[in-house]
Amino acid sequence: MKKITVLLLAVVLGLLSFGGMSALAVEQRRTLLDEGGVRLILLKYELIGGSGSISPYISLSIRGVNNTDHRVWVDLKDIQVNGVSVIGTTRSIAAHTDTGESSPLLYSVRANDVNRTVSEAALKNARELEMRICVQDGENYKDLAETKVSIDFIRESVKTPGSSGGGSSWPSGGSISYGDYKELKKGSKGQAVRELQLRLIELGYLDGKADGSFGKKTIAAVRSFCSQNNLAVDNVATPDMQTKLFSSGAKAYSEPWIPLEIGQRVEWKDKRGYEMFSWRTQVVNNSKSRTIKGFELEYYITDVWGKRLLGNMITRKYTVTMTVKPGQTVYTPWAAMGFYIANVDKLHLAVTKIAFADGEVREVYEPDFFNCSFH
Repeated sequence: MKKITVLLLAVVLGLLSFGGMSALAVEQRRTLLDEGGVRLILLKYELIGGSGSISPYISLSIRGVNNTDHRVWVDLKDIQVNGVSVIGTTRSIAAHTDTGESSPLLYSVRANDVNRTVSEAALKNARELEMRICVQDGENYKDLAETKVSIDFIRESVKTPGSSGGGSSWPSGGSISYGDYKELKKGSKGQAVRELQLRLIELGYLDGKADGSFGKKTIAAVRSFCSQNNLAVDNVATPDMQTKLFSSGAKAYSEPWIPLEIGQRVEWKDKRGYEMFSWRTQVVNNSKSRTIKGFELEYYITDVWGKRLLGNMITRKYTVTMTVKPGQTVYTPWAAMGFYIANVDKLHLAVTKIAFADGEVREVYEPDFFNCSFH
């Protein structure tokens, strides 16, 4: 079947406010699909921010024309808001009659029960909707047509200046482009930080409110996002990181298999009078819910030529018994090694085993080593 990417352009925009909820309502008359004897026309979409007991959702008003002999079903599938999976409804269109177009079919895009907290946050701050519209014959279940639909609410819609309403965090004063990003780091403040935080909240990496201040919690969320989206883990929100974060391909938070991560700081000290030195490292528990009671580190040391001082194929293991709570960053105890300090250039560290407080033990069979220079 032919797949068509439809870019929906806003024609008329009004901001509705009622009962503590705010709705971004955009009138349309745009053909979404016209094949297989079925035509679908988008009439309007609304973003309902939600308030009190009412969850945020997106309402789509679509008119259908069914020129087949049977009733057909129109399904919304693979729906994502800001890259987060949500769910939609199914509607049927009766067989073609002389009246032509059917009454408007109302669809709602709502939170997914599997990831309700994350998907509700995404809907409340919706920037982009992507989905497939699938049409099926209601009698023989034959697939008739399919199309891909994408709505970029930020770039294609403009909020009415000065409008207000509870539950909405829409930017005001015109269209906003996220194409150019500046590096954000500890101490950064302002709207760019707030937008970063809102997106991290939507995807489940950050808890609480977006206060526009880049602090410890935001740093932890940025690190967690980078780790789960195959980016270099850093305390800084780089332009590349933000490009990925605001894309539809950004992955929502999920509990990592091995939540313990080597931190940004490794310290060492020379044991004067002895041919040895001591080192310790930061470790970060990226889990949001699980406490760690012990872990195992593997390590090896190299000189300035990259040669292993412990032998080419040898790694040492270091078992640590200590509590690391969810989101906590701690230092390991000092560990001593018997090598002359002048020979040492880098320490290579990896987490290979974790014991959780609930008794579960997990092991890494192919660890990734974190490299730290001592100079």
